[in-house]
Amino acid sequence: MLFRAAAAVFFALTAACGPLTHAQQCRHELIIQKFSSQAVLSRYCIPPDRNFSLSFIHSVSLTKVRDDYRIEAGHILQVAETIQTHEAGLPSLEHEPDALAWEWQDGQFMLRMQRRIDRLVVRVQDPYQNRLILGEKTIDLNQWGDLALEISIENSHPQHESNPHQRE
Repeated sequence: MLFRAAAAVFFALTAACGPLTHAQQCRHELIIQKFSSQAVLSRYCIPPDRNFSLSFIHSVSLTKVRDDYRIEAGHILQVAETIQTHEAGLPSLEHEPDALAWEWQDGQFMLRMQRRIDRLVVRVQDPYQNRLILGEKTIDLNQWGDLALEISIENSHPQHESNPHQRE
């Protein structure tokens, strides 16, 4: 009997208050905008682990690169770069700025780092297959054509949900 009463109260409150909005569920949003005009192209919820990645084909070696980022104290922090080969144009210094360690893992080099990124500007071009990875979701950054994109982070405010741009 007590269970039924508790369930009835729960369902009544849920019906009265409604489900959580996207902004209430999303702590940080990743914003993609045109670098030249600052026009917002899209917004995405950053996963609860606060991690995201960018992948692309390196323009010199034509091999895959993956840059891993994490949100720390409202800032973008690059935490790793994974490359398939170690050729011209790729990081090669023993003391790479902000580097913690080089690793060889599954046939790839991985540079672990703690590099704060104040402005993350990405030049996307179709041949380089620029992608944004948010958890299990992959977003094709080439969908907006060949241009420079700025990626920034915004803390979501549950009481302020008046954004007309895409949120996924």
